[in-house]
Amino acid sequence: MKSFLKSFTIILLCIFLFESCKKKDDVPENPYDNVDYGSTGSSETNLDPNTIQGIHKNILSVKCANPGCHDGHFEPDFRTIQSSYAMMVWNKVIKNNAGLTFKYRVVPFDFQKSWFHERLITTDQTLGRMPLYANPLSNDELQNVKTWILNGAKDMFGNNARFPNNEPQVSGYISINSSYNYRFDTIREGNVYYNSFKVPAAQTMNILIGVTDDSTAVGSLINNKIKISLNENNFSSPIATYNGTAITFSGTTYWMFTINPTSLPKNQILFMRYYTNDKSHTSDTQFPTDNLQYQYKTYWSFKVIP
Repeated sequence: MKSFLKSFTIILLCIFLFESCKKKDDVPENPYDNVDYGSTGSSETNLDPNTIQGIHKNILSVKCANPGCHDGHFEPDFRTIQSSYAMMVWNKVIKNNAGLTFKYRVVPFDFQKSWFHERLITTDQTLGRMPLYANPLSNDELQNVKTWILNGAKDMFGNNARFPNNEPQVSGYISINSSYNYRFDTIREGNVYYNSFKVPAAQTMNILIGVTDDSTAVGSLINNKIKISLNENNFSSPIATYNGTAITFSGTTYWMFTINPTSLPKNQILFMRYYTNDKSHTSDTQFPTDNLQYQYKTYWSFKVIP
């Protein structure tokens, strides 16, 4: 079982790293270039330097959003006030220090826990002080950043920052036998990777689902179920429902569902839908959802072979 779970974790990590590290040679189009904001009746020359508007005008737009830097090639994107705010406040750190001290780029009311502020003052040569290859911020500029954070890191309309609480995110699944030495989900109809996988009627299988959440520990998620249906979009009257059990391997928690195919219909596509809840949303998170392409739904399906 350990080798399967380790492979599963490595596959998900590789996919993430591949998508994160794609080289982008062209400067991305700025989606805000053609927006006509009209006249606000206020002058940009009088912007409060302790606000996100002032920080963007005086610091981010002139010292950070330069070609090859935070110009949209990579996060955070400092081309606009909106993108700067969205990618900093309560936004998780990607590149951390050696001690993994920081969790968010900006933590409202606490500049010492804010990675953005740390990157402006760090003496760590490996990390590098921002802005790179340029003079450090002046004491006044650093104080503007600190004051903005200490005042709650308000947005451009003066609203207080709200901690994000997104729905759980499903990263994938594997299907293995009860001895944890054989994977069913690698054997697909017609050898097409998104078609239904095959499972013998006489063998019990375990479905292990990878899921993450921004505010709730995976093992604390509730209402974890897999429903089985003959219709890819209708799970209101499932032919079977299975409850999950949280298991942890090498520090990563998964939800496992044990399915005995004996009583399930044979030689028919059986669609799976996973349900979970982070205790903060009135409706359970579902995956796959109705609006996804059919291939997602067949990938989350299997056939029982007599």
